Amino acid sequence: MAVSRFSVSMLVVLSCGLAVPPARASSETVLSGRLTLDDAVKIAIDNNLDLKSAYQQREVARGRRLEAWGEALPKIDLLGRYEYTGKTPGIQDEASGQFVPFGVQNNTALDLSLRQPLWQGGRGAAALRASKLYASFTEEELRAAVQAVVYRTSLAYWSAIVGAEERSVAENALRLAETHLKDVETKKKFGVASEFNVLRSQVEVANATTESIVFKNRVHLARTELFRAMGVSQDSEVELADGLVYAPLDAQEADELRTAFAERPEIALADYGARLQKEAVAVAKSDFSPRIEAFLGATYAKPNPSIYNLNEFGSQWRAGVNLTFPVFDGLARKGRLVQEKARLAQREIQADDARERARSEVRAALMTLEDAAEAVDSQKKTVEQANEGLRLAEVGYREGTLDQVAVIDARLALTRVQLLFSQSVYRHVVAKIDLERVRGTLGAAFQPPGTTSPAAAPGR
Repeated sequence: MAVSRFSVSMLVVLSCGLAVPPARASSETVLSGRLTLDDAVKIAIDNNLDLKSAYQQREVARGRRLEAWGEALPKIDLLGRYEYTGKTPGIQDEASGQFVPFGVQNNTALDLSLRQPLWQGGRGAAALRASKLYASFTEEELRAAVQAVVYRTSLAYWSAIVGAEERSVAENALRLAETHLKDVETKKKFGVASEFNVLRSQVEVANATTESIVFKNRVHLARTELFRAMGVSQDSEVELADGLVYAPLDAQEADELRTAFAERPEIALADYGARLQKEAVAVAKSDFSPRIEAFLGATYAKPNPSIYNLNEFGSQWRAGVNLTFPVFDGLARKGRLVQEKARLAQREIQADDARERARSEVRAALMTLEDAAEAVDSQKKTVEQANEGLRLAEVGYREGTLDQVAVIDARLALTRVQLLFSQSVYRHVVAKIDLERVRGTLGAAFQPPGTTSPAAAPGR
């Protein structure tokens, strides 16, 4: 497949010897050659801006993990200060009449402090657990985003395929109508067909031409949507390599539900959301617990912090433990805890709803798949019958046992049946895609590196 990534204006810049910036928009990509569904999906994933943005959530998750360690690791601060006083502090000795200084005009100090949390009511542990859960939550969001791109691209690809099939049927009907018109005109020359027969055949050709134009426009619109889903230029000229083939699928509801509960990103997201909210409740509860913190400090300053009124550099250190016990804060902690518990109840309800939605969607997808398969089997037999009917009508017309109306009816019936068959196969293909989507396995081969199945995630 040939890929052109530069517009004409870019080529002009290149010829002038200037540096060419990378392509800024995926619409600059022009495709040519054979295009399989897998190729289309890969290109769509590479060009999708929402996915590129979603990948940055991994960095957000990494940053959240680093931030969570701040609740457990020590905090070290270094403070430097310089102070000049306009007048040296001191007292006037009444007996001697002399001024006794208590300090100096220039004060310089360097303070180093270290604080280590010893107990925070479980806040630090909850923050670390939440950061790990958020990383898994992010991966599920990525899986869902990839599945959305695969779904949209797959539907657009098969829509373009069935459009081409329908256009082919319409063009074949037009060729048959034109052939029949020539036959009628020949018969008229020999006096075995009337002007009415010729006129009727001309009308049939005109109708077939209109229908062919309609389906040609549908193909154009379907390919436009495909190129838009892929994020490539509308000037692309590709040959869709995959054919619309009926491939029966034996699916059992119990197996599909089991797969959906284990693999659907929506269910995983709901579960991770509930677990994240549990950690939020734990953090809110920690506000009611005492906090114990060890501290260590050192000062290097002039005047000497250890010897009173010695105007020289000296050092001093201190260590100890702080205990903070919250007594009353105007019900703010209570209010936060009530809110977080209510959000937890919401998340748990949403997790249950996600499973019920999966159950109903899987059942609906299986019924749609079954109906589509029955329609294909039925239409397959009807196509054979319609082909045979047209053959017999044409033979009867040539032999004079059937009139022109029988041939036209047989041809219209064949065209309708062929179109219905293509639509039936298309609906069956879409039904299989829908089933993969609702059970959470669509696009498993195209998931971003590092993404694991939710069934393998810890704690599920």
